[in-house]
Amino acid sequence: MSLIGIMVLALGVYAAVGVAVASAFVVWGVGRVDEGARISTRAFRVMILPGAVALWPAVLVWWVRGGGGPPAHDQGGAP
Repeated sequence: MSLIGIMVLALGVYAAVGVAVASAFVVWGVGRVDEGARISTRAFRVMILPGAVALWPAVLVWWVRGGGGPPAHDQGGAP
């Protein structure tokens, strides 16, 4: 198999895994990692699908860790 063939195969595998992970993420995971997305519309989920496919490794890590954003600030003390 030529180098081009290997690259095309690798890209196809990456895309196939990306479609699987992203599809599951937009159906079940997006509400888990982002509170605001819990009540999102189907249009929002369709819009984030291509990015989730392309960035599926990062999406998967984010999903497994349960999301999380910046740490919460302490409201009781001085700055």
